This record gives sequence, structure tokens and C-alpha cells, in this order.
Amino acid sequence: MSIAPLRRSGWVLADYAVSAATNMLLTVMVARHVTRAEFGAFAILYGYYVLVVELSRATFSEPLLVRATAAPDPRRQLADSAGAAAVFGAVAALVLVALSVVVRGGLPSPVLVLALLLPGLLVQDALRMGFVAIGRGARSLANDLFWGTSQATALVLLFTVGVGLAGALAAWAGAGLAAAVLGMAQARVVPRFTAVRGWMRDYGRLARPYAIEVAVIATATYAGTLAVSVVAGVSAVGALRAGTTLLGPVGLVCAAGRTIAISECRRVIGDSPNRLVPTMLVIGGSLSAVATCWGLVILSLPPGVGVALVGRSWSTARVVLPPLVLVQLIGAIVIAMGGAMRALEAVREQFTLRVLSGAMSFLGPMAGAACAGAFGAAVGLAAVNAFGCVVTVLVFRRFRARSRAAGPHSCGAPVPVVERAEVS
Repeated sequence: MSIAPLRRSGWVLADYAVSAATNMLLTVMVARHVTRAEFGAFAILYGYYVLVVELSRATFSEPLLVRATAAPDPRRQLADSAGAAAVFGAVAALVLVALSVVVRGGLPSPVLVLALLLPGLLVQDALRMGFVAIGRGARSLANDLFWGTSQATALVLLFTVGVGLAGALAAWAGAGLAAAVLGMAQARVVPRFTAVRGWMRDYGRLARPYAIEVAVIATATYAGTLAVSVVAGVSAVGALRAGTTLLGPVGLVCAAGRTIAISECRRVIGDSPNRLVPTMLVIGGSLSAVATCWGLVILSLPPGVGVALVGRSWSTARVVLPPLVLVQLIGAIVIAMGGAMRALEAVREQFTLRVLSGAMSFLGPMAGAACAGAFGAAVGLAAVNAFGCVVTVLVFRRFRARSRAAGPHSCGAPVPVVERAEVS
């Protein structure tokens, strides 16, 4: 890879690191200053926020990553993406309010705070991903740094005077709203709230299956966790969660790697299609190296360090770590191929693969847990990931061969991708 792709990748990785660090800081600070019941409520609300963000990204951000084109003024794309995300956030806020009324019989203050600020949070995320799509990752990083700094400052001040969960959520989401305003200033755009219909007309071929994929995988993953708890007990779920936490840095790098793979493979297709496979191999190899090195570090930890990190869960987490490291290694390879397939707009093929992956991520761990508890669940997860990797390789090769036979312009966006869109 040349200097420019490495620089763009560095901005994306740094941005994801900042985002993960601020999210962890939020969780730790809330956990230390609220009651256990309030922290449970926070976990539920934050989980809802994460699900909504994932659906919003799939519908309004990933299509832009795939089709960031040489438009004379990319501000229109950013404004449309942010406006559509805001409308989706408003709908998600209404759903949250309705669920609260039905389930709780009322509208607690934390629910009201999140509902009011959710559209702004989705605008911030849409602009953040939009900056990555047009090659302005430094602006995305600056925006997340601003959010993280503002959030930490507000939380420290508010917890000093003894606020509860609603105040903490207001500080976090209010800082996110300020970051959204900063993002609008950075891009010099105002979200177009009337853009939903036009967005779905232009990007619906990508947005609809992407959103369904996210919903299926999220549902299957959660159902698989519940199934393992039923078959092998809650302690097995705790062991898997502790192991996943120890491998968290690899998950962070792979999440950034997925965004990098989509954007860089898309650029290669628009510039030199013959470089697609080498680019994919470089990204996949880099992610695999990170997964392997970190896995070896964690597997080599002395028991005292492991206990200090995850407490009494270390004894069971240590048992499941080898297959979980293998899961991360295989996942790194699949991420690179998945990014290439996203860039090639292999919508039907990838939709089938992702739905199949969701189903296997439910069945594999459950079957393994029935045979050998937590270790069996981890082995089952590794097995289905290995099978999925083989299938992905076969599907990718078949789609690539068919695309080449159909001609050089048979896949991908009709407008060439530029190295860097101008938004200044």
C-alpha cells in the first residue's frame, strides 16, 4: 500500500480507538456513580442506542462508503445521509418511548433524555462515517475527540454535584449533539430531513439488504447467547464474555479494518481493478497479524495478571481463549473479503453469506455448549467461522470470475471513485 492509503487507514483506526475509549470511559464512570438498578437501566438504554446506530450505519452510511463518488460537491451526499439518519433517529426515539410506556407503564427521565437526543446522535455518527467515505478521516477523528473530551468534562462536573443516571445520559448525549453541530460546521452542511425518500431511491438496493443483515446477525447473536446460558449455564456465558473482553483490542482493530476494507477496495476498483485482490490480501494479512500477536500476548498472561483484568472469571476465560483467538483470526480474513464484496456491490451474494453466518452463530455455540460447556461453545463458534470463511472464499472467487467475464464495468458504482473528495 502507498502512503495515502496508509494515512487514511491510520486516521480511521485512531478514530475507532478514540470512540471505543470514550465509550468505555462512559460505562466505567456511570458504573461507579449510580446504583446497580440504575446501571442495569443504563445497560438496556445503551444497548438500544448501539442497535439503532448499527441499523443507521447499515442504511445511511455504508452505502455512502461503497459509492463515494467523484461528485463535484459531496456536501449533498453528506447532507442527505445525515438528514435521513436524523429522521430514522426520530422514529427510533418514538419506538423507545412506546416500549417504555408499554413495558414500564411510564416514561422515566433517562428514557426521555435518550429519546430527545437520539436524532442528534445519529447525525453525528452519519457525518463521522461520511468523512471517512470521502477521504477526510482526520475530521472524523477530530469530531470524536471533541465528543470524548466534552463528555468526560461534563460527567466529571455533574458527578461531583451528585447527579443520577438521567444527568449522566444528558451529559453524554448532549456532548454528542454538540459534536454533531461541530460536524455540520466541519462539512459546511445542514442535514436534509426530506432526503429519506430520495436516499432510498438512490441507495435502496444497498441499504435494504444491509439493514436486514444487521438485524439478523444482532438477533442471532443475542439468541445464541441466551441458548448457551440455557444449555450450559450463565457461568459459560460469563466465561465467553470475559474471553471476548480480553480480546477487545483485536475487535477494535477489526471494526476499523472493515471500514478501511470497504473504502480502500472501492477506491481500487475505481482506479485499478487488478489491484483489488492484492489490496484485500494486504488488509486481511495485516488484521490477521494483529489478531495472532494479541492472541499470543493474552495466552501468555500470568494468572495474576489475568485475575487483575477479569477477576475470578480468569480461570474459565483462560480455557476458552484458544478457540476465541482462532475466531478472531478467521474473522480478520473474512472481514477483508467482505470489504471487497461490499465494494464490488455483491449485494445478493453477501446478503446470503451474512444471513447464513447469523444462523450458524446461533447453532454452533449452542451445539458446542451442549457437548462441552463454555469450551464447547467457543469451539463451536470457531468451527462455524471456519466453515463460513471457506464458503466466503468460494463465493468471492465465483462472483469475481463472473464479473470479469461480464466486463470491467459490470459491478460497482458507475461513477469512478476519487482519491479524496473536496469538502473544504
